[in-house]
Amino acid sequence: MTEKAKTIEGYMIEVKGYASSTGSAAMNQKLSEDRAHGVTNFLIQQGHIPLTRMLAPGAMGESQQIGNEDTAEGQAENRRVVVRVLQNKAIASASVAK
Repeated sequence: MTEKAKTIEGYMIEVKGYASSTGSAAMNQKLSEDRAHGVTNFLIQQGHIPLTRMLAPGAMGESQQIGNEDTAEGQAENRRVVVRVLQNKAIASASVAK
């Protein structure tokens, strides 16, 4: 994914961590933050993504659940990190205009 991102003019990477609703809301907020920071650090260190191409990691806590919290499988789905490659059109346009 990192190599493909580097081919996009004006790319930025967004990382958001999520948690299931098991446990306290405060703990889940911290877990989602830790997940997002872990993936961000991996992308910077192992993927060699410049820090200037990373948006601040987002900790989403228990919000935006995608799995059924009544099942172990659903809870596992909710414990996730979403990584998106975004294109900043203003940066891409400025690079082309030079």
